Amino acid sequence: MGFFDAFTGAAQKKAINKSSKEAMGQLQTGYDQARGDIGSYYDQAQGYLSPYLQGGGQANALLGNYLGANGVDAQRTAMADFQNDPGYQAQFGAGVNALDRSATARGGLYSGAAMKGLQEYGQQFQRQAFNDRINQLGQFSGQGLQAGGAAANLAGQTGQTLGGLSYGFGQQQASNTINKGNALAQASGIGVNNLMNLGGLALKATGWGGFGVPGKS
Repeated sequence: MGFFDAFTGAAQKKAINKSSKEAMGQLQTGYDQARGDIGSYYDQAQGYLSPYLQGGGQANALLGNYLGANGVDAQRTAMADFQNDPGYQAQFGAGVNALDRSATARGGLYSGAAMKGLQEYGQQFQRQAFNDRINQLGQFSGQGLQAGGAAANLAGQTGQTLGGLSYGFGQQQASNTINKGNALAQASGIGVNNLMNLGGLALKATGWGGFGVPGKS
């Protein structure tokens, strides 16, 4: 940049534009990095909650099937699956075997009393097992509800954070633009001021500084 550019303010304008461009670039980089970091941690947190959300949703759907909320066919299928559940069958079979051994020890394996006792045991076992399953599903569904609430709060907080970040980013951009405009306006006056100062020096040198006659005070 030569003397003429500095004298007219062109050099200052170029420096201001360059600095402003660099500042805007750094601001944009920081903004993008911040949004990326927030999004990354949001996804990570949602990943932790996702299994509980999915499990709670499945438990709630199955609970609805057991209670008939999703129709008779769904309830019938759920009950059949419940009775054929390996855990249910294992516990029921263990109870039946215990009753058989007790009846055998008394010499009445196939007696009417033994058959009645077996029938009562089956009814009580199924009722208790079903109630236990309903309670378990209710607890599991409740965990999903809590996870859903946590996910909703997280989404709301993340939205507020991103909104504040965008608002602050816009404010800073506007402030930088205003500052750049003011600086360019000042730089635009450099040439005029220099010319006026130079003219004043010239007049003074020729004796016209006081607007009188040359050589006269």
